[in-house]
Amino acid sequence: MRRAAAKTDLPKHIIDRPKLPAGTATSPRMIDEMLEELRPHSIDWLAEMGPLQPLLKGQPDLIIGLRLFQAIHLSPGCKRRTGSLLDLLDDVVPIEVES
Repeated sequence: MRRAAAKTDLPKHIIDRPKLPAGTATSPRMIDEMLEELRPHSIDWLAEMGPLQPLLKGQPDLIIGLRLFQAIHLSPGCKRRTGSLLDLLDDVVPIEVES
């Protein structure tokens, strides 16, 4: 792979960098920074997860992912919006789940 990559226009520092653990190479720093910024909010969002709370406790990244899915696909009036990601996530209407 490295020999093939060397024949492309990829920068040498990318071609020669050491192998990274699974998932690390595909997780851009921007996503890591976003998750770090949203983790404190996940505590509040967990309170709105109803019967899923025990399963999600201690898993802020999963809470953030579910909240994002809910904001994009399940909230009333799902449409393209403007504003910050946090605004989108804060506007989620909790879904009533029967326990």
